[in-house]
Formats: sequence, C-alpha cells, structure tokens
Amino acid sequence: MGHRANLVVIDRDVELYYSHWAAITLLDDLVWGPEHGLRYVRSQDPRDASNPREWLDPDWCEGVALIDVGRRVLAIGDAEPGLYRRFRHLVYRCTWPGWEIVWAVDGLRSVLDYLRMDRPDVPGERVPAPDRDTMTAFWKEDDGSKEGVVLSTTCGAVGHVWTTVDFVDEHLSVGPERFASHVPGPLEPMVADDPSGGIHVDFDRQTVSVWDAMTSSEDIEHLAQRSWPGFKLERWYDRFESHNEALGAAIIDPQLDRTTMRSTIQNVAAGPTMNWSNPVANFAAWFRRSGTPVSFTSAVDAHVPVAPGRLSEFALARLAELEDEVLHGTEGMPPPVRVILPSGNLSGDQPGP
Repeated sequence: MGHRANLVVIDRDVELYYSHWAAITLLDDLVWGPEHGLRYVRSQDPRDASNPREWLDPDWCEGVALIDVGRRVLAIGDAEPGLYRRFRHLVYRCTWPGWEIVWAVDGLRSVLDYLRMDRPDVPGERVPAPDRDTMTAFWKEDDGSKEGVVLSTTCGAVGHVWTTVDFVDEHLSVGPERFASHVPGPLEPMVADDPSGGIHVDFDRQTVSVWDAMTSSEDIEHLAQRSWPGFKLERWYDRFESHNEALGAAIIDPQLDRTTMRSTIQNVAAGPTMNWSNPVANFAAWFRRSGTPVSFTSAVDAHVPVAPGRLSEFALARLAELEDEVLHGTEGMPPPVRVILPSGNLSGDQPGP
C-alpha cells in the first residue's frame, strides 16, 4: 500500500527522488512556493536519475512532480478530477509567481518526454473494451443529463449531441459504427454544466476529438488506433472550448462552484496536509500504543514530512488574497492549463501538434 511518487528537480543536473506517500497530496504539498517546493522534494529519498531501474514503472507511479529551476517550470501529474485542475493551476500561479505551471498529462511518461528520455514499452492491451450493447443502453438511459461525458457527431450540415455517464475511455472504445447509428435528435441548445470530458466525431473530416481531465494520452491513442481505424485523433486535453467550436454552439458551459473554491483555499491554507507527517508511522504508533507490535519495510517508510517554513508566508498571504478575489469576483472559468506534449515541448492555449 502507499501513494508512490517520483519527484524530479532539474538544476545543474537531473535529480530524482522517491516518496511512498506523496502522490495523493502533491497538489497541497507543493503549493507553498518554490523555496518550500525544492526543500520538500530534496528531503525525500534520493535516487540515481541516470539508472533507469531507479525510476518507478510509470504504471505504478501514482503521482509525479518536476521542478525545472532554470526554465522556472513546475509540472505536476495529479488526479484532480474534472475541470477543477484549472482552478488549482490558478492558485499555483499566485503562489509560484513568474513560474510556468503545467500539467504532466501522462504522469511520469510526460516527465520522461520533457527530459527527452524514452518511454517504456506499452503493453498490447491497455484498456479493455466494454460491452458495446451495454454502452448503447447507457446512452439511451442518460440522454439529456447536465453532467458526465458530452458526446457529439457532425455529418454534413447535421449535428447531434448527448450526454452520458462513466468515463471517456469507455465511450471511445465503441467505435464509429455505434456513434453513427445513435441519433438522439437534432442539435438543440443544451448546456452541460458539470462535464468530465467529451468526444466529438466529425464524419466529414474523419476525425475523432477527445478532451478529458483524467485519462492518459497513451490510453486514448491506444483506443483510437484499435477502435477508430482510418480516423485522425485530435487531443484537446482540458479544452472543452474546442468542443463548442466544433459544434458551433455553446453546448458546454461549466461553472466552478465558488463555495468549493473557497473551501479548497481555506483547507490548503489551514493545513496540515497528510504529508506533513508520515502516514504509516502514525498508523504504526497507534497500534504500538495498544500493545500490538508493527514493523514495515524501508520502502513504506520512504517519506520525509516537510512543513512550510518562514518563506512560505508569501504563499499564505496570496492564498488569503485569492480567497477574497474568489468571494467577490465575477470571472468565470479559468483558462485551459498548459500541458507537456509527447514531443516534450509545452503547449500553448491552442491545440498542440
């Protein structure tokens, strides 16, 4: 058990560190600015970055962060659901001023891309195909909801759109035939206000376009090759705006809940996070107090708690200011996040290559 993470610093050389517990709370642990971020990462278990065996298997790596000191880039591969990643990146732009905050969309694989290191080989079957008749039933049952996955097609001058449940990868598996045969009615003014992702199929251009906040590019590309032969894949990352542009209508109009945003800021500012102490050490201490001996491996104990220090006061002040801005602000959804592309370059706000 654990929340395994590889943490990387690029300074004079590439520095690699391991934590057995950092993955689940990285977004909170690193928010206190670059001084704390570097201290936090460098307090963890150092590994030899030049030895491929010292890196986690990307499929077992549950969290990753990269701090490039020279380029002032902070990249985090996280499990933040839905479009709230945009808000989290807004917070980081306040507490890491002058830094580029980017999403390692494929986790450790994206960090390897950034470092121009080879990705490990991909297994032949990464994502199992669902029962296609069952997926069609999902579409019929949940047509017209305001959340979940937004699915749409265009063919000639006719567009169709509907919403459904579950995850993008499951619906991407069903292929073009099912999309072509499912006709929920003409495109109507329907606003999906809490989507988790979307798929748009343009039968005229023979493209299948995907945006999603959680599924890896590698899984999406694997599914596209298997289930969509002859179609070109376009990856929109978290840019739901591209889905609206493809449909020529504001079908998707998500709104971040300001109450949730304020609560997130308050929880981070109040601390402490889980990783300010070693979770398994606390667990073992509880058993020992009750007279039960506990032992664990050195890997399980591989996490050093690091609380924010004096220089983190700036970040705390910015969090307070941001909370006030959220409370009284009128702005809508923050802009799309930047990502590490498979080329290793950083994206802009427009679709990458």
